[in-house]
Amino acid sequence: MQVKLKFFITQHIRDEALLKSFINYLGCGKYYCHDSNDVGSYVVTKGLEIEKIIMFLEKYPIHGVKTLDLADFYKARQLMKTNDHLTIEGLKKIQAIKREMNRKRIS
Repeated sequence: MQVKLKFFITQHIRDEALLKSFINYLGCGKYYCHDSNDVGSYVVTKGLEIEKIIMFLEKYPIHGVKTLDLADFYKARQLMKTNDHLTIEGLKKIQAIKREMNRKRIS
């Protein structure tokens, strides 16, 4: 099993220009359109690009409930940095973190 960090922002397709502006402003990521449900996503998956996003978010912190998701993202990243994701226990920790993120979070 492979573990990979993925940062994404999803919005209605009417906000396509906004999502694409992240690519230009941050110098990384890609835009994907999901026509079937009228949404688009700004997606970053490459390691060095993820670090760019993290540096940006450390300089300009987000607020609200997404702060909890970002904290979980950092936990998973830390497990990967220490190679804990290569162990069964570390993999289970990352899976548990993922299960609680985003819309799956229970207040």
